[in-house]
Amino acid sequence: MPRCITSSLFIALILTTASLRAQEETGYPYIKNYTMRDIPAGLQNWAVAQDQRGIMYFGNSNGLLIFDGVHWRVTETPGRAFIRSIAINTSDEVFAGAVDDLGYLWPDSNGQRQFVSLLSAIPEPDRHFGDVWKSFCIGNRIVFQTFSRIFIFESAPPESPERFRFVRTIQPPNSLHFSFQVRNAIYMIVRGHGLHLLQNDTLVLAPGGAFFASDRIYAMLPWENDATMIFTRERGIFLWKDEKIMPFAGDVHTDLPRHQIYHATLLSDSTVAIATLDNGIWIMNRFGRRIAAFDRSSGLMDQSILYLFTDRENNLWAGLNQGIARVEYPSRYTFFSERNGLTGSVFKIARHQGNLYVATFDGLYRLSKNNTHQLERVTGISSSVWHLYSAGTSLVIAATDGVYALRDHVIQRISDRPYNYVIATTLSDAKQILVGHAKGVDIYRQQNGRWVSTAAWQGIDDEIRTITEYAPGKFWLGTMFRGVMHYTTPGQVTRYGASHGLPPGEIRPFMINEHLLFATSSGIMTFDKDRFLRPPALQAPDDVFVGYGIWMHAVDRHNFWVSVETKRGANTYRATMDDNGSIHYGKPILVRADRHVIWNGMQDDDGIAWFGGPDGIIRYDAHTADNTTAPFHALISRITLQSDTSRAEYNIRFRNPTQIPEYPAMGIRFECAATSFTRQEFNEFQYWLEGFNHMWSDWTTETRRDYTNLPEGVFTFRVRARNFAGQIGKEDAFTFRVTAPWHKSNWFMSLTAMVLVGLLIGAVRFATVRRWKRRVMDLELRERISRDLHDEIGANLSNIALLSEMLSAKENFENKEKEQLARISNVARRTVDTMRDIIWAIQPHQDQLDEMMLRMKDLTSELLGDTLPYTLDFPSENLTRTVTMPYRQNIILIYKELLHNIIKHAQASFVHIRLVITGDELVLVVTDNGIGFDAQHSHDGGYGVKNLKRRTRGIRGDIRWETAENGGTRTTLRCTLA
Repeated sequence: MPRCITSSLFIALILTTASLRAQEETGYPYIKNYTMRDIPAGLQNWAVAQDQRGIMYFGNSNGLLIFDGVHWRVTETPGRAFIRSIAINTSDEVFAGAVDDLGYLWPDSNGQRQFVSLLSAIPEPDRHFGDVWKSFCIGNRIVFQTFSRIFIFESAPPESPERFRFVRTIQPPNSLHFSFQVRNAIYMIVRGHGLHLLQNDTLVLAPGGAFFASDRIYAMLPWENDATMIFTRERGIFLWKDEKIMPFAGDVHTDLPRHQIYHATLLSDSTVAIATLDNGIWIMNRFGRRIAAFDRSSGLMDQSILYLFTDRENNLWAGLNQGIARVEYPSRYTFFSERNGLTGSVFKIARHQGNLYVATFDGLYRLSKNNTHQLERVTGISSSVWHLYSAGTSLVIAATDGVYALRDHVIQRISDRPYNYVIATTLSDAKQILVGHAKGVDIYRQQNGRWVSTAAWQGIDDEIRTITEYAPGKFWLGTMFRGVMHYTTPGQVTRYGASHGLPPGEIRPFMINEHLLFATSSGIMTFDKDRFLRPPALQAPDDVFVGYGIWMHAVDRHNFWVSVETKRGANTYRATMDDNGSIHYGKPILVRADRHVIWNGMQDDDGIAWFGGPDGIIRYDAHTADNTTAPFHALISRITLQSDTSRAEYNIRFRNPTQIPEYPAMGIRFECAATSFTRQEFNEFQYWLEGFNHMWSDWTTETRRDYTNLPEGVFTFRVRARNFAGQIGKEDAFTFRVTAPWHKSNWFMSLTAMVLVGLLIGAVRFATVRRWKRRVMDLELRERISRDLHDEIGANLSNIALLSEMLSAKENFENKEKEQLARISNVARRTVDTMRDIIWAIQPHQDQLDEMMLRMKDLTSELLGDTLPYTLDFPSENLTRTVTMPYRQNIILIYKELLHNIIKHAQASFVHIRLVITGDELVLVVTDNGIGFDAQHSHDGGYGVKNLKRRTRGIRGDIRWETAENGGTRTTLRCTLA
């Protein structure tokens, strides 16, 4: 049994612990909980790890959960088993231990990493081993530990067909508990035997290891002076070095056995985070004292903690029994809000007799130095508190319902004046203070240990929010809405507003290094000869959002805090004014911090700064390491190709193509992420598609970029990210070639052209044949109709005319009856003539212009004959052009009507007829030497002008009549051949 030592190290620890000062005022860190709404997996998370690019891995009850800062993805084992342990080697290869399975992640053909089991490499008798509780990577060795066996693999040489080769199975002398990796060594607890070391693929008892034979060890951490800190469930914490073992002094060693430790990890500030199954997370300092605890009351959604892990930004990740949490601890920032008992917007923070007091809309609160995070309300004031001033043994309080003083923890009202907003001291009298209120300024003095209102400034009836004395007896007073006032005792007041260059809103005058400045909604301004100016050299790096604008608080003569409200949130700087009046701004210490707006601030003598606003208090500790400067990566997480008929996803990070990949020209989407997890909701991205765009895009919180219809060519997609502190991480890039899609390839275009030509030829041929068949059918129909009209109806009408003539020749008919028979005969013969014209029109062989002119000549001879001299001037060449049946019919009927009119009405002795055909135009001119014709005053019963015009419109032509002074008419018909 090894001895428990009382060495100089032990004595030093006891002395240091005894001299440890009271716990700090810490507040709560920023905590981000990931619930089932966020992660597509199960509740329990048993292990956490991070690769070199910053991607997080979680051993989940549904498989291996992967998080890149934006996207969650779960990779299941073949049996959909729990993942109990994770290990990552120096090549960023990820190994996982499951239930009755173990393996690694490897990308498939699309770059999506899948779980590849190594179970088949283990001898058959050893394959039923239950949970793989721990996994380790040391050198080229991979170690998997179960409660009954240890499996060792190694990376296979390049020429081997397998990636990882099974080495051996270790059967311990008894069942195992958990194992741990400390300084490149692996330690395991063998129940009943103690702490063992895995050495040369063999378990050997560690020096002094038998001391822990009956213990359940849940964590082993490297400690100072090459010692190792060992956390046991039943006996607390021990320091172990060689064979020397000693209890670790402190309250955690005493209290921990009551709260079921389950895991622990070292933090960047040399403190230890301890996971418990029933009491959340404990933070233990190097002296064994618990300095912080995170549970449901501090924002943790579950206080049963299964695993703890510190990422590259020093964020503390917790695998919970129900979900995942990220705790920004240790951090420069902690917060006080309703969780800490603080309610109402914070108007002023002040330190009085060692205690922190907070003025809020809901009243006065106090944070004791003996309480790390809870504020308590000070009784005795029931209204809003706007300002505080520590004056010796008294804390003067400006409140809505009066002015109060706190002394010896007792509240006393010293004035009933309502709506008091600001307290200021004077340069000339240390025992005098000024209180600005809704109707001006009151003077208070200390008399017999009490503050008494002695007088009020004359000439002021405005709501005073700021009082600044820049010289003895000379003051600037700021208001909420009415600009500023210059006040000189005893009562000289000058007002300044928009006409003097001031913007709207509250104006806050203050002094820095003997320079007078004004904080406004438009920035920092100065005053010069009745004008307010905005010198560019004084402005903060950010553009001020027109609203609250600028808030300032002096730290000392040269240094001050500046909070600038921008469109993206409030940024707070530590600034310095030199003797020449120039302001030098440092790096912002609050950058959109949890979207807080800063209204006021205070800095303690030890450098701790406190900032208040509508969302509570931010505590800023510059002594803590800045976790916003850790390097991180922008990632192209996934590529999605989208077309009308298909969709494919690629994880290009793990695809590693040896050649530039080619994609068809369709929709392509890049999904990106950034592995900066501190305030990850504020991460922003820039994109650049080289070969298509000319420069980086604007910064945006959008994590994906879509491109459609890219031209053929080679492109490089680049992405970079910046975190909430403005730090830009390492960019990612992906080069690819866009090829013509199959429907634009040469072979497809040629085939398409051939098919189109074939279809066109077929369509033309089909249309031609169809038109020819229709024409044949039309010709046959017209031939049949004309034959039927001629043979049947024509013959019958001729018989009617002949019979009528024969009857009228008999003498037994009276004259009236003979006239009627003659009329019947004339009607029948005219009908026969009309029908003859119709028959001629519908006969197919009459469709040519030559046949139409022959018909016109025949009509001229039939109608004019020998009774009226005429001349014909028709084209002499053969005109074989085909015209439509309606066209020929209308031309013949118009021509016939014109000849009938001349015979009946013109009283002419000569007629000249001229027909001209030029190109597609037909012109018919009929001239007589008769009595003339007036088309404007003709009647339908006369020349039938309307009938002629109607037929002319039917062939889209024009007909005109001209009458000479000495008589005679010329009729001109113009129309287009059809």
